[in-house]
Formats: sequence, C-alpha cells, structure tokens
Amino acid sequence: MSFGERLKAARKQAGLSQTELAGNRCSVSYVSHLESGRRTPTPDMLRYFETELNLEPGTLGSASDLSGFGRRKAGEAEAVALYSEAVLSWRQGSFGLAFEQAQDARRQLSTVGRSDITLLIGALLVEINIDLGHYREAVAEATAHLTATRAVGSSLLEARAGILTSKAARLDGDARLAASSAADAVRLCQSAHLPMIVTAQALMAAISAGHDDAGAYAHELEESAAALEETPTRGLAEWVLGNVAWHSGDVEAGKAAHDRANQLLSPTADFRNWARFPRVAAEERLQAGCEDGVAELLREAKSRLDLLESADELATLAIVRARFARAQGHVDEALDDIRAALEDADLPPSTQGRLYLAAAHAYGEQGDITQATAVALQAARRFTEAGDVNQARTAWEFVDETAQAAEQGNA
Repeated sequence: MSFGERLKAARKQAGLSQTELAGNRCSVSYVSHLESGRRTPTPDMLRYFETELNLEPGTLGSASDLSGFGRRKAGEAEAVALYSEAVLSWRQGSFGLAFEQAQDARRQLSTVGRSDITLLIGALLVEINIDLGHYREAVAEATAHLTATRAVGSSLLEARAGILTSKAARLDGDARLAASSAADAVRLCQSAHLPMIVTAQALMAAISAGHDDAGAYAHELEESAAALEETPTRGLAEWVLGNVAWHSGDVEAGKAAHDRANQLLSPTADFRNWARFPRVAAEERLQAGCEDGVAELLREAKSRLDLLESADELATLAIVRARFARAQGHVDEALDDIRAALEDADLPPSTQGRLYLAAAHAYGEQGDITQATAVALQAARRFTEAGDVNQARTAWEFVDETAQAAEQGNA
C-alpha cells in the first residue's frame, strides 16, 4: 500500500475530511495530491499527519524509506509545489499566506540546492514583502536576490532583479538606490537587447524612482509602449506615462493615459495593480490640483482594495481620502479617516509616519498648532525608525514651519 493510500485510509478511519485534516497547516489540495500519489510528504508533514490522526510514529511510513536521489527529487517537487501555491496566493491577494508558503518552499530547498528555484522564490518574496508593507525587509531580500542573479550570469535575471530592487528601495525611501538600480537595469536591457517587455519595466522603474534622466526615459517608454500589445504591461506603461503627464501639468494627457491604463489592467492577469490603480490615479489628480473625478476614483479604490489583503494599501487610501476631504473643506472627516487607519497596530513605521504627517496637516488647517506639532513629531519618529531620512526631514520641516507660523501669529 502506498503512502497516499495509507493516509486516505487513516483519515477516513478517523472520520476526518481532507479540509479538517489540512487544518491551518496546509492546503486541501496538498492533502488531495498526497492521497492520489502526485506528491510526496516531507518529514515534518509526516509527523503532523500522524499526530492529527492519533497514529504511532512510523505508521504512515518514513522519509528514510526513500533513496537519497528519491529524497532529493521529492524535496524538489515539494519546493516547486509550495512555490506554485505561493504564487497563486500572491496573485489572489492573500499575501500573508503567500509569505508562509514561499518561506516553506525556501526551507524545503535548503536541503536540495536548486539555484533556479531559489532565485524564483527570492524574487517572489521581494514582491510579497512589498505588498505586506515590509519595505525594509523587501530591500534586504531584493539586494540579496540581485547579488545572486549576478553570480548566475544571466542578464535577464539581473535586469529583473534590478527592477525589483528599485521598486523596494523607492518604497523604503532610499531614492539613491532606487534610481541607480533602475538605471543599471535600463542599461543592461539595452546592451543585452533584452525583450521589449523587460525594457519597458526597467524604464518604468527608473521614471518612478525620479531618476535625473526621467524625462528621456519617459520618451523611450512612450515609444516602447506603442510597440507593446494590448496587455497589462501596456496598461502599466500607460499608468506611468499618465503620472508623468500629471506631474507636468498636462491634465488632458494624464486623464487619457490613465483611462487607457484602467481599460488594460485586468484583475485576472494582475490583480494587485488592478486593485491599486484607482487609488494612485486619485492621488495623482490631487497632487496636480485637479479634483475632477476624484470622488469616483476613491469609491472604486475602496471597493477594489477591500479585496486585497494589504493594510498598508488601505492606510495609504485613507491618506488620499483625507487629502481630498481637506480640499473639500471637511477637515474633521479627514481626521476621522486617519484615526481609523492608525488603529491598525501592525502597520509598518513608514506607513504610520505618513498617516501622522497627514494628520499634522489637517490639525494645522484647523489652527490647532499644539496638536499639529505633536503628531508631526510622531511622524518624524516613525520615519526615523523606518530609516526614511527624507520623510523624517519633511516632518521636522513641518514642525519648524508650524512653530514659525505660530510665532508670527503671536507677534
């Protein structure tokens, strides 16, 4: 009798369904695949099943029954399966589960030594940490991943790793690393004649990082985007080009590009960016001083982001909503949004800092100088804790400007 047959018989004897046996330890599909013989259990999972089924150790078999080659192949298969499950969870927006599955896959590979799968897992963990709002961890993971790809000698892998590093560094507040990593990726794409889609991604990273040559990169991206098919990647390019247009004050071009982006982004192909887009589009309009369509975008953003397991994204949405409420003269409503977001104790320090700074501006508009200064100091502390020097400086500048305004008002 095979392991799968023994497991199935023991489960039925115990009166458990596959869902009940899986519990919080693994997926139902994992149990199903074990019972059908499509997967092989790890030693840890063997012990787990025997414990859950009240069986004596060794009843279901032993990992030592496999040969060395067999154990290695089983380990590789297990790692690939865990990685695949992690990718699926990540694409569906279940970032916490995806992180656990990716870590499990990495641990499984520690006894196998497959560098190709290890690189895939490293790239995935960068993305997951970003989506969880763990930006400092994402930077550490990304820089290690970039080093690993350079050791392999693949221009394609190195360029993609540079793009990931730029994205993580930008979100963590390290503008220099973000710009340099993206620029290196662009140069590598051009010198190695990498696929157009990768080149476009590198250009988007460089523009988003605020590189000194962002204008030239935007022109190149516009030419590249025209050659891309009507895909989510084209949608991302239109998104970035729309941002550029808003920053330059070209309202009509910004609206047109973002409309094209919204049409091309798909929840099935790229759920995360589809969910994030309305919030970013609303933010870009507000920064450009345009309130037209913002209310609709914010409503759509709330409905999409509620589907995404990202407290950081919801907190960022609260900041944008608060900014819009202030622009409409509803400062109390803005503060209510920010206070509600700050109730989440698991937010990373950088996100807490942005919330406190948004609250400081709202209190300042109310004329409550004492409270504005107090929360701005909280913001500075959070940014310092996160290692975001630029944002910490912004918070301190707000404190100084508020103090000066108060002195002038008392003079």
